[in-house]
Amino acid sequence: MAAPATARAVSLSCRDAKGNVSRIRVTIGDATTAAIETDIANLVTHLNAATNAHWWYPASSPLGDKTYGTAAVYQSVEDKAVLTFKSSLAVLSRFKIAAPKSAAFDTDGETVLSTETNIAAVITDFTTFVYGRASDTSPLAYVGGIRTRVRFQRRFNIMTKNPAETGPGE
Repeated sequence: MAAPATARAVSLSCRDAKGNVSRIRVTIGDATTAAIETDIANLVTHLNAATNAHWWYPASSPLGDKTYGTAAVYQSVEDKAVLTFKSSLAVLSRFKIAAPKSAAFDTDGETVLSTETNIAAVITDFTTFVYGRASDTSPLAYVGGIRTRVRFQRRFNIMTKNPAETGPGE
C-alpha cells in the first residue's frame, strides 16, 4: 500500500464536567481534504459518544467550545482510557481518551472493553483513517487499552477563585 494521498495532523480538545481541558493529537489521512474533514467530524462524534467529556475540533470553534462534559463515574480529565495502536512500521502509539464512560471498561474496571459499541466505533475510526505519521502506508492497528488516572496539573496563583475545583476555575 502507499501512504495516504492527503494527511493532516489534527488536535482534538475536550472539556470535562469541572471545566478542565485535555487534548489528543492524531494524523488523519484520506484521499481528499474534504474526506479528512468528514473523518474529523466522525471521530469527534464517536468520542463524544464514548466519553463523559465534550469533544470538539478547535478549528471549527477557534475561540473554544464552552460546553462542559457530563458528571458521571469518570467525569474528570484525570481518568483516561489509554488506547494502544501499532503502525505499519511496528511503532506503538498511545492515545489517552479523557473521561471515558464506565461502560468502556471490562468488569475489572481497568481493561478497555473493545467490544463496547462506542469504544468499538472509536477504534474503528483509528484503524480506518488515523496514521502513526503521514508517511505510513496503512492506518493504525489496535493492540489493547487500559485505564489510567493522572493527577491534573493545574497552576494555582493569587487569581485562582476556585481552588477546590468544585466548578469552573476563572
